[in-house]
Amino acid sequence: MNKFCLAPENGLAIFPNGRISPCCAYDDVEDEMPKHPKDLMSYLNNPALKNVIHKQQTQNQHPGCSKCISKEQFSKTSQRQLFNKYAPFSPGIKHLDLSLSNLCNLKCRMCNSFLSTSWQKDDQLLGRPVHKRRDFSMDWLIQNQAHLQNLETIEMKGGEPFMHGEYLKFLQAFESQLPNISLRITTNGTTIPVWINELKKFKQVRISVSFEGTDEIYQYIRGGKYSFQDFENNFKTLLKMFQDSPHVEFKPMFTFQIYNIWNFSLAWQWATQFKNQFQDQIVLERFTNIVFKPTYLNPQLIPHSLRLEIIRELEPLDHTNLINYISLMISPDIENNQKLFDEFKTFTKTLDQSRNENLTTVEPRFQRLFDAIF
Repeated sequence: MNKFCLAPENGLAIFPNGRISPCCAYDDVEDEMPKHPKDLMSYLNNPALKNVIHKQQTQNQHPGCSKCISKEQFSKTSQRQLFNKYAPFSPGIKHLDLSLSNLCNLKCRMCNSFLSTSWQKDDQLLGRPVHKRRDFSMDWLIQNQAHLQNLETIEMKGGEPFMHGEYLKFLQAFESQLPNISLRITTNGTTIPVWINELKKFKQVRISVSFEGTDEIYQYIRGGKYSFQDFENNFKTLLKMFQDSPHVEFKPMFTFQIYNIWNFSLAWQWATQFKNQFQDQIVLERFTNIVFKPTYLNPQLIPHSLRLEIIRELEPLDHTNLINYISLMISPDIENNQKLFDEFKTFTKTLDQSRNENLTTVEPRFQRLFDAIF
Protein backbone atom coordinates (compact mmCIF):
# COMPACT_ATOMS: atom_id res chain seq x y z
CA MET A 1 0.00 0.00 0.00
CA ASN A 2 1.26 3.46 -0.95
CA LYS A 3 1.89 5.38 2.27
CA PHE A 4 3.06 8.69 0.83
CA CYS A 5 1.13 11.77 1.98
CA LEU A 6 1.47 15.48 1.21
CA ALA A 7 0.10 16.57 4.59
CA PRO A 8 3.39 16.74 6.55
CA GLU A 9 4.87 19.22 4.07
CA ASN A 10 1.76 20.99 2.77
CA GLY A 11 -0.68 20.85 5.68
CA LEU A 12 -1.22 22.67 8.94
CA ALA A 13 -3.88 21.68 11.48
CA ILE A 14 -4.56 23.83 14.56
CA PHE A 15 -6.50 22.66 17.63
CA PRO A 16 -8.15 24.57 20.51
CA ASN A 17 -5.50 23.39 23.02
CA GLY A 18 -2.72 24.98 20.97
CA ARG A 19 -1.52 21.73 19.38
CA ILE A 20 -0.32 22.00 15.79
CA SER A 21 0.12 19.01 13.50
CA PRO A 22 0.26 18.12 9.79
CA CYS A 23 -3.46 17.27 9.64
CA CYS A 24 -6.49 16.59 11.82
CA ALA A 25 -5.95 12.80 11.64
CA TYR A 26 -2.37 12.74 12.93
CA ASP A 27 -1.92 10.97 16.28
CA ASP A 28 0.92 11.85 18.69
CA VAL A 29 1.85 8.21 19.36
CA GLU A 30 5.56 8.52 18.52
CA ASP A 31 6.51 12.03 17.49
CA GLU A 32 4.54 14.49 19.61
CA MET A 33 3.79 17.70 17.78
CA PRO A 34 4.36 21.00 19.60
CA LYS A 35 1.75 23.05 21.45
CA HIS A 36 1.81 26.83 21.23
CA PRO A 37 5.01 27.10 19.15
CA LYS A 38 6.53 30.57 19.12
CA ASP A 39 5.91 30.94 15.40
CA LEU A 40 5.25 28.88 12.28
CA MET A 41 8.93 28.41 11.48
CA SER A 42 9.47 26.86 14.93
CA TYR A 43 6.86 24.26 14.02
CA LEU A 44 8.21 23.63 10.53
CA ASN A 45 11.72 23.07 11.91
CA ASN A 46 10.56 20.85 14.78
CA PRO A 47 12.38 17.45 14.89
CA ALA A 48 9.08 15.59 15.30
CA LEU A 49 7.72 16.97 12.02
CA LYS A 50 11.06 16.36 10.30
CA ASN A 51 10.89 12.69 11.29
CA VAL A 52 7.35 12.30 9.95
CA ILE A 53 8.42 13.85 6.63
CA HIS A 54 11.45 11.54 6.44
CA LYS A 55 9.32 8.43 6.92
CA GLN A 56 6.81 9.61 4.32
CA GLN A 57 9.57 10.25 1.78
CA THR A 58 11.03 6.77 2.35
CA GLN A 59 7.62 5.07 2.11
CA ASN A 60 7.71 3.97 5.74
CA GLN A 61 4.46 4.17 7.65
CA HIS A 62 4.61 6.52 10.60
CA PRO A 63 2.57 5.36 13.65
CA GLY A 64 0.93 8.77 13.81
CA CYS A 65 -0.64 8.13 10.41
CA SER A 66 -2.36 4.84 11.35
CA LYS A 67 -5.90 6.30 11.21
CA CYS A 68 -5.64 6.85 7.46
CA ILE A 69 -4.16 3.43 6.79
CA SER A 70 -6.92 1.81 8.85
CA LYS A 71 -9.64 3.68 6.94
CA GLU A 72 -8.19 2.67 3.59
CA GLN A 73 -8.13 -0.99 4.63
CA PHE A 74 -11.92 -0.76 5.05
CA SER A 75 -12.30 1.00 1.66
CA LYS A 76 -13.08 4.33 3.32
CA THR A 77 -11.72 7.64 2.06
CA SER A 78 -8.85 8.78 4.26
CA GLN A 79 -7.44 12.21 4.95
CA ARG A 80 -4.26 11.08 3.17
CA GLN A 81 -6.20 10.35 -0.02
CA LEU A 82 -8.01 13.69 0.16
CA PHE A 83 -4.68 15.50 0.48
CA ASN A 84 -2.97 13.65 -2.33
CA LYS A 85 -5.71 14.16 -4.90
CA TYR A 86 -5.52 17.95 -4.93
CA ALA A 87 -2.14 18.74 -6.46
CA PRO A 88 1.40 17.50 -7.05
CA PHE A 89 3.93 18.42 -4.42
CA SER A 90 5.32 21.93 -4.26
CA PRO A 91 6.81 23.65 -1.20
CA GLY A 92 4.76 25.60 1.30
CA ILE A 93 1.61 25.32 3.41
CA LYS A 94 -1.30 24.73 1.00
CA HIS A 95 -3.98 23.44 3.36
CA LEU A 96 -5.04 25.03 6.65
CA ASP A 97 -7.27 23.04 9.03
CA LEU A 98 -8.71 25.24 11.77
CA SER A 99 -10.38 24.00 14.95
CA LEU A 100 -9.89 27.16 16.95
CA SER A 101 -12.27 26.57 19.85
CA ASN A 102 -14.31 23.88 21.60
CA LEU A 103 -17.16 26.36 22.08
CA CYS A 104 -20.37 24.66 20.97
CA ASN A 105 -24.09 25.05 21.67
CA LEU A 106 -24.88 21.32 21.40
CA LYS A 107 -24.05 18.23 23.46
CA CYS A 108 -24.41 15.47 20.86
CA ARG A 109 -24.21 12.01 22.40
CA MET A 110 -21.15 10.93 20.44
CA CYS A 111 -19.18 14.04 21.49
CA ASN A 112 -17.27 15.18 24.61
CA SER A 113 -16.05 18.36 26.29
CA PHE A 114 -12.80 18.40 24.26
CA LEU A 115 -14.96 19.35 21.27
CA SER A 116 -18.00 20.89 22.97
CA THR A 117 -18.21 23.14 26.03
CA SER A 118 -21.84 22.03 26.44
CA TRP A 119 -20.56 18.57 27.40
CA GLN A 120 -18.71 19.60 30.56
CA LYS A 121 -21.47 18.65 33.02
CA ASP A 122 -22.07 15.26 31.37
CA ASP A 123 -18.37 14.41 31.20
CA GLN A 124 -18.15 15.09 34.93
CA LEU A 125 -21.20 12.88 35.54
CA LEU A 126 -19.65 10.05 33.52
CA GLY A 127 -16.29 10.34 35.31
CA ARG A 128 -14.48 11.37 32.15
CA PRO A 129 -11.90 14.15 31.72
CA VAL A 130 -13.58 17.56 31.74
CA HIS A 131 -12.11 20.08 29.31
CA LYS A 132 -12.62 23.77 29.93
CA ARG A 133 -13.26 26.19 27.10
CA ARG A 134 -10.15 26.61 24.99
CA ASP A 135 -9.55 29.14 22.24
CA PHE A 136 -6.58 29.37 19.90
CA SER A 137 -5.67 32.98 19.26
CA MET A 138 -6.19 34.10 15.70
CA ASP A 139 -3.38 36.61 16.31
CA TRP A 140 -0.83 33.77 15.94
CA LEU A 141 -2.06 33.03 12.41
CA ILE A 142 -2.13 36.68 11.44
CA GLN A 143 1.41 37.18 12.74
CA ASN A 144 2.55 34.26 10.57
CA GLN A 145 0.60 35.30 7.48
CA ALA A 146 3.81 35.88 5.52
CA HIS A 147 4.39 32.10 5.58
CA LEU A 148 0.82 31.35 4.46
CA GLN A 149 0.83 33.02 1.06
CA ASN A 150 0.41 29.75 -0.87
CA LEU A 151 -2.86 28.66 0.73
CA GLU A 152 -5.22 26.79 -1.60
CA THR A 153 -7.76 25.27 0.81
CA ILE A 154 -9.00 26.08 4.31
CA GLU A 155 -11.16 23.94 6.56
CA MET A 156 -13.07 25.50 9.46
CA LYS A 157 -14.30 23.20 12.20
CA GLY A 158 -15.20 23.41 15.86
CA GLY A 159 -16.56 23.15 18.38
CA GLU A 160 -19.09 25.10 16.33
CA PRO A 161 -17.23 27.49 14.00
CA PHE A 162 -20.31 29.66 13.42
CA MET A 163 -20.16 30.63 17.12
CA HIS A 164 -16.53 31.79 17.02
CA GLY A 165 -16.12 35.55 16.53
CA GLU A 166 -12.36 35.21 15.95
CA TYR A 167 -13.02 33.92 12.43
CA LEU A 168 -14.09 37.43 11.37
CA LYS A 169 -10.65 38.72 12.37
CA PHE A 170 -9.05 35.98 10.27
CA LEU A 171 -11.27 36.65 7.23
CA GLN A 172 -10.48 40.37 7.36
CA ALA A 173 -6.72 39.83 7.70
CA PHE A 174 -6.59 37.31 4.82
CA GLU A 175 -9.17 39.12 2.66
CA SER A 176 -6.84 39.67 -0.31
CA GLN A 177 -6.10 35.92 -0.49
CA LEU A 178 -9.69 34.64 -0.20
CA PRO A 179 -10.50 34.78 -3.97
CA ASN A 180 -7.72 32.21 -4.51
CA ILE A 181 -8.76 29.86 -1.70
CA SER A 182 -11.39 27.12 -1.52
CA LEU A 183 -13.17 26.80 1.81
CA ARG A 184 -14.73 23.78 3.51
CA ILE A 185 -16.60 24.46 6.72
CA THR A 186 -18.44 22.02 8.98
CA THR A 187 -21.33 23.34 11.06
CA ASN A 188 -24.19 21.89 13.07
CA GLY A 189 -26.52 24.25 11.24
CA THR A 190 -28.26 25.73 14.27
CA THR A 191 -26.80 29.24 14.24
CA ILE A 192 -25.76 31.88 11.70
CA PRO A 193 -22.79 34.21 12.41
CA VAL A 194 -22.68 37.93 11.71
CA TRP A 195 -19.75 37.25 9.36
CA ILE A 196 -21.61 34.74 7.18
CA ASN A 197 -21.53 36.92 4.04
CA GLU A 198 -17.72 37.08 4.22
CA LEU A 199 -17.72 33.49 2.97
CA LYS A 200 -18.87 34.66 -0.45
CA LYS A 201 -15.39 36.14 -1.00
CA PHE A 202 -13.78 32.70 -1.26
CA LYS A 203 -13.06 31.10 -4.63
CA GLN A 204 -15.31 28.16 -3.80
CA VAL A 205 -17.20 27.17 -0.65
CA ARG A 206 -18.64 23.90 0.59
CA ILE A 207 -20.64 24.09 3.82
CA SER A 208 -21.12 20.64 5.36
CA VAL A 209 -24.16 20.72 7.62
CA SER A 210 -24.09 17.80 10.02
CA PHE A 211 -27.23 16.21 11.40
CA GLU A 212 -27.95 12.96 13.20
CA GLY A 213 -31.51 12.15 12.20
CA THR A 214 -34.99 13.53 11.83
CA ASP A 215 -37.76 14.43 14.26
CA GLU A 216 -37.35 13.12 17.83
CA ILE A 217 -34.14 11.15 17.13
CA TYR A 218 -32.46 14.39 16.02
CA GLN A 219 -33.39 16.15 19.25
CA TYR A 220 -32.48 13.12 21.39
CA ILE A 221 -28.96 12.76 19.96
CA ARG A 222 -28.21 16.49 19.96
CA GLY A 223 -29.09 17.09 23.59
CA GLY A 224 -32.62 18.47 23.36
CA LYS A 225 -31.84 22.17 22.89
CA TYR A 226 -33.19 22.44 19.34
CA SER A 227 -36.01 20.63 17.59
CA PHE A 228 -35.59 19.19 14.12
CA GLN A 229 -37.94 21.93 12.88
CA ASP A 230 -35.57 24.56 14.31
CA PHE A 231 -32.69 22.95 12.42
CA GLU A 232 -34.65 22.70 9.18
CA ASN A 233 -35.78 26.34 9.33
CA ASN A 234 -32.21 27.50 9.91
CA PHE A 235 -30.92 25.35 7.05
CA LYS A 236 -33.49 26.90 4.70
CA THR A 237 -32.39 30.37 5.81
CA LEU A 238 -28.76 29.52 5.02
CA LEU A 239 -29.69 28.21 1.58
CA LYS A 240 -31.67 31.35 0.74
CA MET A 241 -28.80 33.59 1.86
CA PHE A 242 -26.54 31.97 -0.77
CA GLN A 243 -29.05 31.31 -3.53
CA ASP A 244 -27.35 33.89 -5.77
CA SER A 245 -23.85 32.54 -5.06
CA PRO A 246 -23.29 29.57 -7.42
CA HIS A 247 -19.79 28.99 -6.01
CA VAL A 248 -21.27 28.14 -2.58
CA GLU A 249 -22.72 24.65 -2.08
CA PHE A 250 -24.21 22.83 0.89
CA LYS A 251 -23.63 19.24 1.86
CA PRO A 252 -25.96 17.56 4.38
CA MET A 253 -23.84 15.11 6.39
CA PHE A 254 -25.61 12.32 8.27
CA THR A 255 -23.60 11.12 11.28
CA PHE A 256 -24.38 7.37 11.34
CA GLN A 257 -24.33 5.73 14.78
CA ILE A 258 -26.17 3.13 16.81
CA TYR A 259 -28.83 5.63 17.98
CA ASN A 260 -30.04 6.39 14.45
CA ILE A 261 -29.80 2.96 12.81
CA TRP A 262 -33.55 3.03 12.07
CA ASN A 263 -33.57 6.64 10.90
CA PHE A 264 -31.23 6.53 7.91
CA SER A 265 -33.99 6.12 5.33
CA LEU A 266 -35.94 9.12 6.65
CA ALA A 267 -32.77 11.21 6.78
CA TRP A 268 -31.96 10.39 3.16
CA GLN A 269 -35.51 11.22 2.04
CA TRP A 270 -35.28 14.56 3.85
CA ALA A 271 -31.95 15.40 2.18
CA THR A 272 -33.17 14.43 -1.30
CA GLN A 273 -36.25 16.60 -0.79
CA PHE A 274 -33.94 19.58 -0.30
CA LYS A 275 -31.87 18.51 -3.30
CA ASN A 276 -35.00 18.54 -5.46
CA GLN A 277 -35.96 21.98 -4.17
CA PHE A 278 -32.58 23.73 -4.22
CA GLN A 279 -30.89 21.75 -7.02
CA ASP A 280 -27.26 22.85 -7.57
CA GLN A 281 -26.94 24.28 -4.05
CA ILE A 282 -27.14 20.80 -2.50
CA VAL A 283 -24.46 18.10 -2.81
CA LEU A 284 -25.27 14.56 -1.67
CA GLU A 285 -22.01 12.74 -2.41
CA ARG A 286 -20.52 10.96 0.63
CA PHE A 287 -23.79 11.67 2.45
CA THR A 288 -22.94 9.71 5.57
CA ASN A 289 -20.12 9.65 8.09
CA ILE A 290 -19.82 6.80 10.58
CA VAL A 291 -19.11 7.15 14.31
CA PHE A 292 -16.05 5.05 15.22
CA LYS A 293 -15.43 6.59 18.64
CA PRO A 294 -16.73 6.06 21.22
CA THR A 295 -16.76 2.44 20.05
CA TYR A 296 -19.95 1.59 21.95
CA LEU A 297 -21.87 3.94 19.61
CA ASN A 298 -20.45 2.38 16.44
CA PRO A 299 -23.33 0.85 14.39
CA GLN A 300 -21.13 -2.20 13.69
CA LEU A 301 -22.00 -3.23 17.24
CA ILE A 302 -25.59 -4.27 16.47
CA PRO A 303 -26.53 -8.00 16.14
CA HIS A 304 -26.40 -9.60 12.70
CA SER A 305 -30.19 -10.09 12.49
CA LEU A 306 -30.80 -6.37 12.99
CA ARG A 307 -28.20 -5.50 10.35
CA LEU A 308 -30.17 -7.50 7.79
CA GLU A 309 -33.37 -5.74 8.83
CA ILE A 310 -31.76 -2.32 8.40
CA ILE A 311 -30.48 -3.23 4.93
CA ARG A 312 -33.97 -4.36 3.93
CA GLU A 313 -35.37 -1.02 5.06
CA LEU A 314 -32.93 0.75 2.75
CA GLU A 315 -33.99 -1.15 -0.38
CA PRO A 316 -36.87 1.23 -1.28
CA LEU A 317 -34.34 4.07 -1.54
CA ASP A 318 -33.33 2.70 -4.95
CA HIS A 319 -29.75 3.89 -4.52
CA THR A 320 -27.40 0.94 -5.02
CA ASN A 321 -24.12 2.70 -4.16
CA LEU A 322 -25.54 4.15 -0.95
CA ILE A 323 -27.01 0.82 0.16
CA ASN A 324 -23.73 -0.97 -0.56
CA TYR A 325 -21.84 1.64 1.45
CA ILE A 326 -24.11 1.30 4.49
CA SER A 327 -23.96 -2.50 4.19
CA LEU A 328 -20.17 -2.30 4.32
CA MET A 329 -20.24 0.12 7.26
CA ILE A 330 -22.30 -2.17 9.47
CA SER A 331 -20.97 -5.54 8.31
CA PRO A 332 -17.84 -6.28 10.41
CA ASP A 333 -18.30 -7.63 13.93
CA ILE A 334 -16.59 -5.66 16.66
CA GLU A 335 -14.60 -7.68 19.17
CA ASN A 336 -15.60 -7.76 22.86
CA ASN A 337 -19.24 -7.15 21.94
CA GLN A 338 -20.72 -7.87 25.37
CA LYS A 339 -18.36 -5.46 27.10
CA LEU A 340 -19.21 -2.74 24.59
CA PHE A 341 -22.94 -3.49 24.84
CA ASP A 342 -22.68 -3.06 28.60
CA GLU A 343 -20.91 0.27 28.10
CA PHE A 344 -23.60 1.36 25.63
CA LYS A 345 -26.39 0.48 28.06
CA THR A 346 -24.72 2.23 31.02
CA PHE A 347 -23.87 5.31 28.95
CA THR A 348 -27.41 5.56 27.56
CA LYS A 349 -29.10 5.02 30.92
CA THR A 350 -26.88 7.58 32.68
CA LEU A 351 -27.43 10.30 30.08
CA ASP A 352 -31.15 9.54 29.82
CA GLN A 353 -31.56 10.06 33.55
CA SER A 354 -29.44 13.23 33.55
CA ARG A 355 -31.19 14.74 30.52
CA ASN A 356 -34.67 13.48 31.43
CA GLU A 357 -34.94 11.49 28.20
CA ASN A 358 -35.76 7.89 27.28
CA LEU A 359 -34.38 6.15 24.20
CA THR A 360 -37.11 3.51 23.97
CA THR A 361 -39.78 6.23 24.10
CA VAL A 362 -38.13 8.09 21.23
CA GLU A 363 -37.58 4.87 19.23
CA PRO A 364 -39.50 1.85 20.67
CA ARG A 365 -37.58 -0.60 18.46
CA PHE A 366 -34.56 -0.15 20.73
CA GLN A 367 -36.36 -2.27 23.29
CA ARG A 368 -35.87 -5.21 20.93
CA LEU A 369 -32.17 -4.42 20.77
CA PHE A 370 -31.92 -4.36 24.56
CA ASP A 371 -33.91 -7.60 24.83
CA ALA A 372 -31.69 -9.31 22.25
CA ILE A 373 -28.50 -8.27 24.02
CA PHE A 374 -29.33 -8.22 27.67
